[in-house]
Amino acid sequence: MKFVLRVLRCDVFVHCGDKSASTLLRECYSAFLIPGEEKAGPALSYEVSPGDRSGGWMLSCGETQIPCRDSYDLLYEFEKDMTERLQLLRADLFFVHGAALARAERCVIISGESGSGKSSLAWCLSHSGFQYLSDELAPIDPSTLDIEPYPHALCLKTEPLCAPVLPASTQHTIASKHVPAYELPARAADQVCPLSFVVFIDTVLNGRELFVRRIGNAESAARLYSNGLNQLAHAGDGLPLVAAVARAVPSYLMSGGTLEERARAVRELFDSADADRTAM
Repeated sequence: MKFVLRVLRCDVFVHCGDKSASTLLRECYSAFLIPGEEKAGPALSYEVSPGDRSGGWMLSCGETQIPCRDSYDLLYEFEKDMTERLQLLRADLFFVHGAALARAERCVIISGESGSGKSSLAWCLSHSGFQYLSDELAPIDPSTLDIEPYPHALCLKTEPLCAPVLPASTQHTIASKHVPAYELPARAADQVCPLSFVVFIDTVLNGRELFVRRIGNAESAARLYSNGLNQLAHAGDGLPLVAAVARAVPSYLMSGGTLEERARAVRELFDSADADRTAM
């Protein structure tokens, strides 16, 4: 079973030795599927073969072989290996650990440490008028401040705290739930989208009232740098790049509040940006 993914404009060929692995990966990367057969010199080529008697799979790319005990391992290792290789292939981009959603052809990055609630907020916003670009990876083109879409299946660790319920096509692992991009209300983005602003989620005030404030360029640059994935691939170890992004777009710190309150705050930031643009 073979299929082709086009990820960040790179072709990734995947050969699966059994139906279960093929279904899992095809569903989780459905927005990247393109028609085609393997040709000479693909950007990346993976093989997923059945594991030993204990089950699982062996994930291979070139000389790299990674044992995967279960579906959680397979998704985790495939995504980790592929994104690390894509960072080398697309070293022109600055990769930020964050969700990205768009409204009216403008994008917000929602960045924060793992477990801060990025994916839950992305799920909520995707059901309230926002187009889904990613819940995990936001690659910025430094020359244009455009965001490249990375709409893999939206990954939740628990049942969503806001409606609707998860669709039947959700792929379940022992520790995560993956909703295919085609199940989200708006079609997953397949074109770059200009960055409008950045929201950094802080967990310090979790369980308390919502707190949102605009932050200065220095704090924004520091937070962007700490949430970057390939800073060292850029001139000056990425410091001039994050400083330029921080100067170009406003950034906000968000902490506390319920999921619905956070989603409302993001919508209000978009409304405020719209008003500012109209007044110019």
